[in-house]
Order: sequence, then C-alpha cells, then structure tokens
Amino acid sequence: MGANRNEFIENASKILLSKSEEYKCIIDKIEHYLNELLEDVKGITISGRSKDANNIAEKIYRKNYMMKYNDAAKFIEELPDGIGVRIICLLNQDEVKIYKHLIDRMPDERRIGNKSFRYRQDGNFFVCTENQPEKQKNNLDIYRMDCIWVENEKPVRVELQIKSLTNYFWGEIEHSLFYKNYDFTIGNSFYSGLMKNIHNELQNIDVEMASLENHMKKSEHNQILEIRQISASMISQKFSVPIQKIVGCKIDLRESFMLLTDMHFGISSNVKDNLEKFNRLIDKLDKAKTDTMDEEYINLDKQNLDEREISEFGKGIANIIHTNIHNGDVFWQFLFLMYKNLFSDKEKNYSELLSEMSRSIRKLYIDIQDEADALSQYPEIDISGIVDNIFLRLAKDRNKISFFSLELELAKTKEILRNELACVQKKVENGIEPIDTDLFKENIELLELIIYVSTTYRIGRSLEDGQLIKLLELAEHKNDYSLELSEEVINNIKQRNCLNQEDLERIFLLRKEEA
Repeated sequence: MGANRNEFIENASKILLSKSEEYKCIIDKIEHYLNELLEDVKGITISGRSKDANNIAEKIYRKNYMMKYNDAAKFIEELPDGIGVRIICLLNQDEVKIYKHLIDRMPDERRIGNKSFRYRQDGNFFVCTENQPEKQKNNLDIYRMDCIWVENEKPVRVELQIKSLTNYFWGEIEHSLFYKNYDFTIGNSFYSGLMKNIHNELQNIDVEMASLENHMKKSEHNQILEIRQISASMISQKFSVPIQKIVGCKIDLRESFMLLTDMHFGISSNVKDNLEKFNRLIDKLDKAKTDTMDEEYINLDKQNLDEREISEFGKGIANIIHTNIHNGDVFWQFLFLMYKNLFSDKEKNYSELLSEMSRSIRKLYIDIQDEADALSQYPEIDISGIVDNIFLRLAKDRNKISFFSLELELAKTKEILRNELACVQKKVENGIEPIDTDLFKENIELLELIIYVSTTYRIGRSLEDGQLIKLLELAEHKNDYSLELSEEVINNIKQRNCLNQEDLERIFLLRKEEA
C-alpha cells in the first residue's frame, strides 16, 4: 500500500507539473474574461494561481484520495482546485454585491453532472452557484464556487473565491496556524477563543472601514494605506515565527516588514494597481519557503559584494545594505532574507539580489523631482544624481532602516527635500532662460551641500560643526546664485551646535529672512 501510494503521489506531482504552462494560459484567459465581465465594478482585483505540484502529497493524504482514485491522471483531472481564482474586494459587504453582479451577468443555466451552473452564451466559464455562501468548519461564510472552464471543448475544473481584505487576512491566519499545523495543541479552547477575538477585531475594522466609506466615499489614499498595512501584517505572519526560531527570541521587525511592503507596492497611488500588487503578494506568500532561512542567515556574513553586478545608480544603496548586513543589523539581514524568499529568482547571487533591492528602494524616493520642473528640461543637469547624492548622505547619517520606509520617515523627508530643491531651483532660474548649465555645474557641490544641510535640520537632526564650516568655506568662495539658509534652519543651528561667535556670524550671512 505504501509503495502504491508513493507511486501515485509521484505520478500526480509529475502530471500537475506538466500542466503548469497549460494552466497558466487558462488562468490568463479566466482573469481577462472576469475583468471584462465585471469591468464596471470598482475596487476589485482578480488573480489566479495553479496548485503547487510540491504540495499535492499533503492533500492526497488529508483527503484520502487513494480510496477514490486508482489513476493519478484521473485524480488531477478532477482536482477541484488545481486552478484557483480570487476576486479580492475591500469590504465584507462588497462580497455579496460582487457575487450578485457575477450571477446577473451569467443569465443562462445548465446542469453538468448533478450540479446547476450559470454561464453566458458567449463565454467558456461555468459557475456553480448552489449553496452560496457556503458554511465553513469555523461556522463562517465564504463565497467559494466550483467552476468549469472549457478549453478546446475540454472541461477544466476551477475554484473561484470572492473575499474582502479582512476576510482574506483572517483566512490566512487560520490556515497558517491550524490548517497545516499538525502538532497537538493543549488548551485548544483557549486558542479557539483567541482566534474568535481576532476575528471579531477584524470585523470591527471592516465595520469602521465601511462606515468611513459611507461617510466620505473613502479616499484612495486611505484605501491604499489599509491595503499596505494588511500586507505588512501578512508578511509578519509568514516570517515572524521562522525568524524567532533563528534568533532564539521574539524580535520586533515591523520596520523591515513595512519597508518590504513599500518595496513591493512602490509609490503607486492607484487603488486598482495596489490591489493587483496585493494579489501578487498573496501568491508570493503562498509559495515562499522558510525552511532554509536558518542556513541562509548563518552564511550571510560570508557573502561578498561585487560592485560590477550592481547598477550604477544602485551602488550607494547596495553598499548601505551590505555594510549593515555585515555589521549584524538584523533589520537589514532579515529584509534581505525575506526579499530573497519572496521576490527573487533563486538563480541570482548575493550581489544581483542587492542590485534588485537597491533599485526597488531607489524608486521610493527618486520621483522627488517633478518632470515639469525647469531644471528637468536640461539633460546636461543630472537632477536625479543630485537627489541620489543627498539621499545617500541623509541615509548614512541616520543609518536606520526606517529612513527608507514611506510610512515611518521617508515621506516626510521627501516632502522637505522637495521644498528645498524647489527653493534652490528658483535661485538658479531667477528669470533667466536658457539656464547657464556650465555655471550650474560649477556650483553643484555648494547646491548639494546647502540642500543637504537645510534638509537635515528641518527633519529634526543636526550636523557636526566641521560640516557647517565646510559649507561656509564653499559659500565664501563660490556662491554665484546667492544661496541662503532659512531662518528656521539658522535657529536650529544656533540651538544644536557650538559654533564660535565668528563662525556663527558667517552662518548668519547665509540667512534668508522669512515673512
């Protein structure tokens, strides 16, 4: 029996793996079909995935499929969730609306086997609407439908789910903690009660979200913020326990989880785009393996950085990451390991991965210079290089992973730097067209330094006296644009630095009187 089971599992895995390209093609067609069918329904994203051939053994054992099937090919053909498709929406109340929209757009009915399916004459997709929503073992409702996609007159089984963000998050928590947790847990009633409390809290969040939407139709910014916060929580749920086992204690890595979330979503302010990225993250989390992280962690300090494999603009950030990893900074170490497990091609080496990460992080701040700004019209003037240089100096001063996280520090820093850059630009333009690019290049060191100094003090930090003296020396010898420091920055320098009277008076010469 054991040998037969092993052979059955091996054959089933091979067959499922051989169908991966076929399933991918079908998934693309289903996604396209449903997107067209529901094109007027706002705030949803649709994505599909095929079942992982490596995980089929667990399902065969758990469902005891050997009692029903002798033929592995027949088993795969009738596997109800070989292909899974999700429709993700924002609120719990949206689930039933989307379900009704779906059914309204599939007016025809047909009996297939012993079940009734809805479809439309011009489509290949058949949806079984019996007993919806169905009741789960935890007594919660779920819209989970058996479907059939007809490809070249051949039926392929599909599972379709409709889930809100909070219901999806709840399902992932329960799935992770109980569904594939085979250790016997003493005090199960305690954990059941705890899970019930978590579910109630998520329901409260959904009620508050719905209330806010009804009151002000929910700004896109708030929707995006909630999508990203849930995503960071899901990343935490996936990796917190493996990381705790590696380091031997609980550790607060929220800054790493948040930055990884920012790297995945980028700066997009479009809700649909963020929902699509949320769905892709779900798939990445489903497939991510954490069983080799302990070995990868041990070998981190043996990795060497080859700058030849780093893009030119990414070298500064790559060096920051590499230095912190080798200095034992767990926030950067586990950011790297989580990124590797979630987003990277396994064939890529350490330096290639750092290059990927540096590009993702750079995209979070490099948008600071508006393409419509006057200086952007001159290709000889490397504005992005200026932004890079200033940001890297600020990042090295701060030397914390939180500096690069939009929600923690980066958004505020970007806004301040954007304003400082705009002030300098006005000085450079000064009503003169075309701009003298040669003169600009001669003043570039001072331009960068005065923006750097101003931004540093305005974000609440300070510089050593020597750095301010360097600014003064440069300004005295080269300041063709009469660059200045704001009154706010001057006052901060007076409070935080110990300049002698002579140097303080020199600083005051760079003061700009503010209205």
